[in-house]
Amino acid sequence: MRHKVENAGLADKIIIDSAGLGAWHVGEPPHRGTRQVLDNAGIRYDGQKARQIESTDFRAFDYIVTMDHANFERVETLLIDENDVEWPVIRPMMSFVENPIEDIVPDPYYDGRYTYVFDLLDCACEAFLTSLKHEHNL
Repeated sequence: MRHKVENAGLADKIIIDSAGLGAWHVGEPPHRGTRQVLDNAGIRYDGQKARQIESTDFRAFDYIVTMDHANFERVETLLIDENDVEWPVIRPMMSFVENPIEDIVPDPYYDGRYTYVFDLLDCACEAFLTSLKHEHNL
């Protein structure tokens, strides 16, 4: 998504970040399978390190995009605990795609389908960016 935003000349208007719900890989760079796919696509990932979602994220971001149903439900649960926060938009990533072939983004860690997941996310990120441009007149 960061790559698409930069290529669209919108990096000064759209801030991209990534966080997980678990702390398993905090501080680590993307998985080597992800890095290989990104290298093949010519997409930079330098400086990216895993981090866990924090309550401040609910104040800092207008959108929180989840990869699967369990993550969506957990983010909603965390947000309910933040009762003084104006809720960001929470949406599953694949909900931006018209007629998606998947309704979730599968975790390639378990099956090695990094290229497949990249292709899903490439399509979904393009659709999300189009939605942002339209909704915010960018």
